[in-house]
Amino acid sequence: MRANALTDAELRRKAADELVHMTARINRGEAIPEPVKQLPVMGGRPLNRAQALAKIAEIKAKFGLKGASV
Repeated sequence: MRANALTDAELRRKAADELVHMTARINRGEAIPEPVKQLPVMGGRPLNRAQALAKIAEIKAKFGLKGASV
């Protein structure tokens, strides 16, 4: 798992631990909810060229980068 910089062995050990915990929860009678389908919320409409250039200029000005004016 790259996000946590785990080796293959560490990932397998963590997965086994999580499965043990999940099994214990199920054996105790805890109800596991059904998965909920979700789509990621995307941004609005794409920017046109003028809006995109204005947004880039705004970001450059915010961070003090060269060429802040368009």
